[in-house]
Amino acid sequence: MKKYYYSIDNGVTWEGPFSQQELESFRGMGMIDANTMLKEESAPAGGFSSAPPPSPGGQPQVGTPVDEGYMVSKNGVTSGPYSLATIRTMLSSGALLPQDMAWKAGMANWTPISTLLPPESSQVKLPSLKGFSIGNFFSAVFRHHTEDELMDCFIAGTSKGTPPLASVPTHFPTPWVFARLVLFSLIMYFGFTYALQRFENPFLLPGLMFVGSFGIPFSIFVLFYELNVRRDVSFYSGCKALVGGGLLSIILALIFHSFFPTLKEAYWAGLTEEPAKLLVAILLAGKLRNGRILTGLVVGAAVGAGFAAFESAGYCFLAFLTKGAKMDIVAELRAVMTPFGHVVWTAITAGAYWMVLDNKICNHLREKTDTYIDFSILIDKRFLFVALIPVGLHMFWNSTLLADYGLLKHLALGVVAWFVVLRLVLAGLNQIKREKSSL
Repeated sequence: MKKYYYSIDNGVTWEGPFSQQELESFRGMGMIDANTMLKEESAPAGGFSSAPPPSPGGQPQVGTPVDEGYMVSKNGVTSGPYSLATIRTMLSSGALLPQDMAWKAGMANWTPISTLLPPESSQVKLPSLKGFSIGNFFSAVFRHHTEDELMDCFIAGTSKGTPPLASVPTHFPTPWVFARLVLFSLIMYFGFTYALQRFENPFLLPGLMFVGSFGIPFSIFVLFYELNVRRDVSFYSGCKALVGGGLLSIILALIFHSFFPTLKEAYWAGLTEEPAKLLVAILLAGKLRNGRILTGLVVGAAVGAGFAAFESAGYCFLAFLTKGAKMDIVAELRAVMTPFGHVVWTAITAGAYWMVLDNKICNHLREKTDTYIDFSILIDKRFLFVALIPVGLHMFWNSTLLADYGLLKHLALGVVAWFVVLRLVLAGLNQIKREKSSL
């Protein structure tokens, strides 16, 4: 049995050794209180810890003092320690009641659990874009930038490339690297087009198909990569989500579609492809399932970019095989529509998922260090309120409604999608402000 010493004069003199039960009796007689210092018999000189007050109900305190987590007392029986997330879960299941008591090292007395946990917030709101300026957003595109600045953009997600929270900016980012990549992609594409027309060499076709399909989707992914001012996603992780996520999401979408063989109209793709891309984004995120909204946007955009690129490659190949079709026209049309389709749609659904993750962390239903997949979010109305927007946009995109307006229809739907994305970016910046205020 462990023995303890106590001191009522800040460690100048020590009395003991005494058992845990003897200490409890001393508290009952008023000889010691919550401010009394304790140390174990085997502890080195000067080592001591704060003693917990007597547990409610007059029952003996079970266990030794703890520095992390809360001890809880229900009907005079003490257990723990538990994290606030665990206590919230126990409350939800009925294992604990709001009037049950809790204590942790550093607290003078036991307190009702209801005072530790604020009422759960069920609101997940997208902030207004009041004050946002398109001109300022693209202001850095036409400035001179050094090669070192360009390389710095991709040094992220490492111990040296990820800045501490205190130095993370909270103003709206002004991306520019993506514009350089768009220009480079166009130069490469028209270079292949010219070479193919000039020399009529069929070996140029795969290069034209590759550049035409991947150039713009990759550039838009980099745009989202720049918007993540946290810089906590490595370029390797992003590319893995783009390539691997693009393939996996196409396979999963085809599996989903096979469950509903009668839904042959193109607009039904919104109900199979959007969930498929989101599930793959969540699966591949791994340790990035951290509730950081900007991180979720990057992961979602990467998977959406991969899906868009592989799908465009398929359309280009089909055009090549179809007599009378022009592959270059198909590639150019798909490239123009890419910034307004799959990339932003998946970014929105992933951003909504990560936003609810953050809400659960704030409500102590999830720890900041947790990275497990929470499938319950997929049926959470707070998530669905945002995530159903890209599903609807996708279905409208593929439908025959307003088909006479052609490309203009798709551009209008893209503007709506980007309006949601920018509000999610602002929500991510507000999240950083909140975290920095608690430093």
